[in-house]
Amino acid sequence: MSSTFSDRLTAAKDVIKRNHVATSTAKVYARIEERFETFLETVPSDVPEVDKVLVFLNENFNKSPEGFRAATAALRAFYVLKGAVENPLDAEVIKLAGRAVTRQAPLPRHKVKLKAGEFSEAINFLSQSAGDKPRRMMNLLLVSAGAYLRPGEALSLRNDDIEEERGYLKIQIKKDKTNQKGQPRFAWIKDGPQVVPIREWKERAQELKSVWLFPNLKDPSKPWKYDAAA
Repeated sequence: MSSTFSDRLTAAKDVIKRNHVATSTAKVYARIEERFETFLETVPSDVPEVDKVLVFLNENFNKSPEGFRAATAALRAFYVLKGAVENPLDAEVIKLAGRAVTRQAPLPRHKVKLKAGEFSEAINFLSQSAGDKPRRMMNLLLVSAGAYLRPGEALSLRNDDIEEERGYLKIQIKKDKTNQKGQPRFAWIKDGPQVVPIREWKERAQELKSVWLFPNLKDPSKPWKYDAAA
């Protein structure tokens, strides 16, 4: 093949790469292809293409169905433009791998506990950040840690659930994961430096005309959702 025709063929394939999907998707595909080409440099050339693809997908995209689908689509286009007679993405083992990723259980959340030093660093960082978002997160951490609450329990707190009582913040927990239908329980946080920002945040929530201690900042009539806070 002459160099001139080779250049024309490369140009034609570049047009396909840029335009067969949306621009944002093409950028994602390009990053995946770049990672795959780097991966190929570490694999012996005599390894079957299907095996190369399977190992690459397993090592890089086996946690997310969306990521796996994007990677297989990118690699399918990669082999098509490469002129492969048999596309390894059509292999049954790749299809089975996709089903396995889709069916696997999601990873558990909130299983790793923050160490005291890490907690202090997070509070220090958030305290120096401007705006309601970091203040809200900082106070969620302070209330959760100080009253030994799960995040979901802290997020369900209303402003009137927090009261001052004999040198403590008294917190009424109405929605308790371990006691869904029983009487509310109470927790106390001893007055001190860590209570000052909680008091100030409660005032801020009231300024936003919210009944919730941790409101949705875009719509203060609603609480901050667990999925958004996690």
